[in-house]
Amino acid sequence: MALLNVGSEDPALRLAAYNLLYSLGLSFRFDIGNQLLNAKDLCIPSNSSDFIVSISESLAQSEIHLTLEFLNEAFIGFLKSSEPMRQLCLDYMVPWLKNLAVFVRHSPDDHKKNLSKTKDVIRLLIDLTVRRVELYKHIQARVWKTIAEIDDIINLVIDCFVQYSVENGVGSVQAEIIADTLVTMSSVSIRGKVISRMRRVIERTSIQPCRHLIEHPSWNEIAVMLRFILMLSFNNTGPVMPYIPEIFHIVSILVVTGPTLIRSSVHELVVNTIHTLCTMGIPLVDENIKKLHFVLNDVCDSKNRVSFGLTKQHANAFTITKETTTDFAESIDLSSLQNIIRLLLDALNFGAPTVDIANMWRARWMGLVTSTAFYFNPAIQPRSFVTLGCLAQDEVDDDLIYQILVALKGALAIFNETDSSLIISIMMCLSNIIDNLPSDSRYLLHLFWLAIALVQVGHPDTFPAAVRFLQSVLRALDSRKLFTHRSIEAVLLGARIDLGDISHELDEACGVNFDNYFSFAVAVILLRGLKQCDTKDIVFQCLTVFLEIDCKRSVEQGIIEARTLGYLAGLLPFAAKDDTLRELLRLAGISDVNLDGIDFGSSHAGLFDILEIPDNSTALLLISLLVTLLNASENESERLFLYSLLADAAISVPEVFSLVYESLLPKMNQMVVNSQNQDVIEAVKNILMTACSEPAFNSVGQATIKRTQKWGLENLKFSSLGDPTFGAIKTNVARNAKLASKLLGNITDQR
Repeated sequence: MALLNVGSEDPALRLAAYNLLYSLGLSFRFDIGNQLLNAKDLCIPSNSSDFIVSISESLAQSEIHLTLEFLNEAFIGFLKSSEPMRQLCLDYMVPWLKNLAVFVRHSPDDHKKNLSKTKDVIRLLIDLTVRRVELYKHIQARVWKTIAEIDDIINLVIDCFVQYSVENGVGSVQAEIIADTLVTMSSVSIRGKVISRMRRVIERTSIQPCRHLIEHPSWNEIAVMLRFILMLSFNNTGPVMPYIPEIFHIVSILVVTGPTLIRSSVHELVVNTIHTLCTMGIPLVDENIKKLHFVLNDVCDSKNRVSFGLTKQHANAFTITKETTTDFAESIDLSSLQNIIRLLLDALNFGAPTVDIANMWRARWMGLVTSTAFYFNPAIQPRSFVTLGCLAQDEVDDDLIYQILVALKGALAIFNETDSSLIISIMMCLSNIIDNLPSDSRYLLHLFWLAIALVQVGHPDTFPAAVRFLQSVLRALDSRKLFTHRSIEAVLLGARIDLGDISHELDEACGVNFDNYFSFAVAVILLRGLKQCDTKDIVFQCLTVFLEIDCKRSVEQGIIEARTLGYLAGLLPFAAKDDTLRELLRLAGISDVNLDGIDFGSSHAGLFDILEIPDNSTALLLISLLVTLLNASENESERLFLYSLLADAAISVPEVFSLVYESLLPKMNQMVVNSQNQDVIEAVKNILMTACSEPAFNSVGQATIKRTQKWGLENLKFSSLGDPTFGAIKTNVARNAKLASKLLGNITDQR
C-alpha cells in the first residue's frame, strides 16, 4: 500500500490521476485534504486511453519520486487486469520508465536500495517479454524502444539480460528472446557497450585461467554475449566502423571454441561483418569492393568452414538442438587460426575507406591483442600470439621482441609435453615478424641460436614450428646481407660467444658440435626429427636454404666445399627419391660442365669425387651421416643412391670407411638376401668386394672397430651420428626445454 499526494491544484488533473490509478486497479491511497481514500472507493468513470496515457506522462514528470512504487504496483495491476486492459497497462507504465535513470545514478541516499529495486523492475519487464507471447510485439515497440533511449540504465539492462540468459542456458528459448529484444534496442551505443563488456569478460579470464575457455566459470556469459553480438550484427544500422577491431579480436579468441552453435555463431558474425563492410555505404573503390566479395566467398567456402570448426554441412547459427549445443570442439589448429586471421586482415584492409583508417583499425586490434598476449592464460595466449604475428606488419621494435621472448622463456621453463600450443604460437609469431625487425636490432643474430635451441628441444609437436622459425630467421639474416662477406658459420658463431655456455650444454645434450662442424650439426638436429613426425618437406626446405645461402660464396668451382658438406649430405636422399640431384648440385655451385662428369643413372659414379673432404674427421662425419640416413631410408631409390655413394666412399677413404663397416654389415647382408633390386644388390656387392680386397679393412680387429668408431665420433662431439635415429630416441625434452629457457635468459639479459 502506498500513499500518493497529488500536489496539483488543478482538479481535472487530480481527478485524471485518480481515474488512471483506479483503471489500473492499484492499491494506492490518496491524500485529499485530511481524508485518506482508496482508489477503488472513488468509482470514477474511465476516460479514454489516450487521455489517461497523457495524464500518466504528466504525473511521471511531476511525481518522479514515486516511479519505483508506481511501476511495482502497475505490475500487480497488470496481472489482475483482463486481456484487453493489459496493453493499456503497459502504455500507462511507459512514461514512468524514463525516470529509472534517476534511481541508478550514484547518490548517497538509498542508492543501493534503489538500484536493487530498479533491477527488479527490469527483471519483471523481462518476464513479461518472455511469457506474454500475445503482447510480444507491443512490449518490444513500447517498452524496450523506450528503455533503449535511457542511456544511464543500459549497462544495468545488459547485466540483467546476461544474467537471465545465463540462468536459462545458452540457446534456450528465453535466451534467444532476450537476444531478439536487444536487437529491438539496437543502436551504435548499445552495440559498443555489449562488445566492450564481452572484451572485458574475456580479459578477466586471466584471473582464474583454464586450459580451455569452456572450462572457465565465465564461459556461459561469454557464449551468451556472443549470441547478443551476432544478433546485433544482423541489424547494423548506423556506423559499424568503430567496432571492427573489437569484433575481429573477439572472433580470434572464440573461433573453434565450444559447441556447434557457438562455432557457427562466430562464423556467421564474420560473414555479417564483412557483408556490412561491403554494403554500409562508405566510399570504397570498386576494386576493394570486389576484393571484399572474394574474401566473403573464401569465408563461406566449405574448406574454410572446416577451419571454423563447422563439420556439419547443414548446421548454422540458428540450428539449436541438443547436438549443436553439446558437441564441444577440440582445440583449434594454430595454422588454421593463422589463415582465418589473415582473411580478417584482408577484410579490414579492403573494407577501410582510407589507409589511415585501416592503420587505425590495425593499431586498435594490436592493442587488444597485446592486452591478452602477455598475461598467463593458456586458453587465450596462444591465439593472441598467432594474431600478434599477423598484425605486426610495420617495423617491430626491440621492446616488443623482449616481451615476446620473456613470455617464451616462461613457457619453456614450465614446458608441458601434452600441450605445447603456447610455445608453438610464439614461434609462429616470431617467424612472421622477424622480417619487420630493424637491421640494428640487438636480437637479430641471437634469434638464430634461439631457433637452433628450439629445434634441439626435440619435441614432436614443436619441431615443425621450430624448423620453420629457423628457416625464417636465416632468410631474414640473408636479406640483410649479413653473409655477403663471411660465411654463415663465421657470422653466427661470432654471435654465439655472447650467450655463454648454455649453447654448448645443449650441443652436448644433443650430441653435436657447432663450433667445429657447423653444417653437420645443422643437418643432424634437423634430420633427427624425421623419425619423430612427418616433417620431411620442411626439413628439406630448411637444409636447402642453408645450402643455397652458403654456396653463394663458393670459391672453388666444380667442387662442394667442406663447410657445406653437412647440408648437402642431408639433402642427397631427398634428391635421389625425387630425381632432382642435378638441380641440387647446381644449387650447391656445380656448373653444368662439371655435372657432365657424373653418372645420374643408377650408379651415380663420380659424385664422391666432387666432394671436398679435407681430413679423416670430415670423412668420418660424412660417412656416418650417410649410414644413418640409410637406416632411415624408406624406398629403393634412396637405398640405391646411398649404397652407391658408400661404395665410392669405401674406395676413396678406406681407412675411415672401415670404422663404420661392421655397423653397416648386417643391413647389407639383409639387402643381399631380401632385395629384389639388382642395382642395390650390385652396390652392396661392390662395398663387400672393397672390404675383402682393401688392407685397411683387415688390419683392425672387430672389437677395435667398435671402440674406434664410437671413440672417433665422441672425440668429434658427434655421438648422435652413432645412433640410427640421430639421437632422437635419447632426447630428454624437459631438460632441453629448460636449457632453451636459460639460453633465452642470456639473450634477454643482453639489453
